[in-house]
Amino acid sequence: MSQLSTAEGIAILGGAFQPLFCAVDDLGPGKGGRFTVFAPDRSRILSVPDVPAYVLQTPIILEAFVEQARAKVRAKGYVLAVWSFPKSP
Repeated sequence: MSQLSTAEGIAILGGAFQPLFCAVDDLGPGKGGRFTVFAPDRSRILSVPDVPAYVLQTPIILEAFVEQARAKVRAKGYVLAVWSFPKSP
C-alpha cells in the first residue's frame, strides 16, 4: 500500500471510533495532527495532542496506532463498532 496524504490519514482516524465522536485537526503541512474521542455526553475519553505526519501517512503505522487508541478507549469501558483499516482501491 502506498503512502497516504495527511487528509486521508485524518479521515481514517476520524472514522475509527464509531459510534463515538472523534474530532481530528490537521496541524499544517508536515506537522501531523491531533485528535480527541468524545463520549456521548461530550466528555473527553482520549486526547492525543501530537500525531506525527509520518504516522498519518504510513498505512501500517497508522493502523497499529489506531488499534492501540481503540484499545485505550475500550479499556475505559466503551464499546466500539467493528473497524478495519480501509483497503486501497
